[in-house]
Amino acid sequence: MANSDAIALSSPALDLQIMKSAIEQLPEIDAARVVDLHHRIIASEYKVDPRQLAKKMLALEKSFDTP
Repeated sequence: MANSDAIALSSPALDLQIMKSAIEQLPEIDAARVVDLHHRIIASEYKVDPRQLAKKMLALEKSFDTP
């Protein structure tokens, strides 16, 4: 008879493992860019291009449809 070790993870443990994997795949945050954008927004210097925003929103929406 073969002897094998097996580990069975509980549902919460599996959920944590999935979340950890998802977090590790997130891009690094450029803190300097965040601070710069914050200052520009506070100073009313940050302008949004509505057409560019709409394009990005449509692209994001389409990415949800892709399996």
